Amino acid sequence: MLAIRPVILLGVGAQAERTVQGYMRLVSQRQGRVPALLPILLQYAPHNPAHAQDQDQIHILSLSAPVFDGPEDWPAWFPPEQKTLTDAERTRTRSWMRAALLQRADDLQEFLLERVPQLISFESVEELREKELGLHGDSQVEVYVIADLSDHLASGILVDLARLTAHVCRQLGRQASVTGLLYLPNSTSP
Repeated sequence: MLAIRPVILLGVGAQAERTVQGYMRLVSQRQGRVPALLPILLQYAPHNPAHAQDQDQIHILSLSAPVFDGPEDWPAWFPPEQKTLTDAERTRTRSWMRAALLQRADDLQEFLLERVPQLISFESVEELREKELGLHGDSQVEVYVIADLSDHLASGILVDLARLTAHVCRQLGRQASVTGLLYLPNSTSP
């Protein structure tokens, strides 16, 4: 019996999305649904925040544009020049993308708090056993952050995303082993 660890896949950016989708198709073809695997894609959709699940069991979390009541409510870490940019210009900055994540961080944290225990639940263990798989007996969860650095969202949130996920795992009594797979921009990227 092959022993595996629970895995959280976090994909941000177009190239990362294709990677997560391709990996999930491969896993599905070989093993079917693996309950110890939690794939999540984060996208920036300025006017449509939502949580959905696609056919490959990938959870999609859309981050909306951050909303501040006034410039005095903007976080202290936020660059002051952001206040003078248009919305279109802001979407091309890492700080705006980070603010988008931070305003939805509670939703992501609640989702992880609900789903991470399911990765190691009794039902998951039984389902894995039927596939001749088992879980390692340690308390470690492997977290893979796959980020396309040519994407403003990915380059703006990948560290916060990794830290938030590791924090949730610690809250649940699990140790997170975080690994990053980063796609660098190509030579023609702006």
